[in-house]
Amino acid sequence: MLGVFILFLEVIILFAQIAIIIFFIEQLSRGGAPYVPSSRSVALCAVNALTLPTNAVFYDLGSGDGRMLRLLSLRSPTATCIGIERSLVLCLWARFLSRKFPNISIVHGDIFREPLHKATHVFTYLFSDVMDQFLPKAEHEFAPNTILLSLNFKFSQKPYDRKIDIGDKKHALYEYTF
Repeated sequence: MLGVFILFLEVIILFAQIAIIIFFIEQLSRGGAPYVPSSRSVALCAVNALTLPTNAVFYDLGSGDGRMLRLLSLRSPTATCIGIERSLVLCLWARFLSRKFPNISIVHGDIFREPLHKATHVFTYLFSDVMDQFLPKAEHEFAPNTILLSLNFKFSQKPYDRKIDIGDKKHALYEYTF
């Protein structure tokens, strides 16, 4: 019995090691923004900055482990929450963590290729150069009055509507209306 348990643990450890290797290979090969999760307190500030109507469609671009989606889902359970994540490992992990939230879906994809025309609210935590690359897509695909909330990074060619300071002085949220 002990031998079966040890074998089971070894298999789990092997799968974890493979997942870690795949994650780091993805990080090195994909370019763009690395996985840097926002802290729970910063994520809560972002969620509190959003006012979602009952029919809202919220996108988290580069959703990582899906923490923003889960926090927002708890606050706005009638909203549709969609995460787009490039990393397969993070996508699978976010799906696992979000499995009890029926209004959350996590897409394994590229924010530049996924359609965003249904979005009413969007959250990003992307480097400034990625934000600037994303701006033409946002201007082309977002419906009128779509709100984008960006953590720390601004568009260089579009002025923000509102800056929301977060108490730690290291972070700020930039709100844009399209």
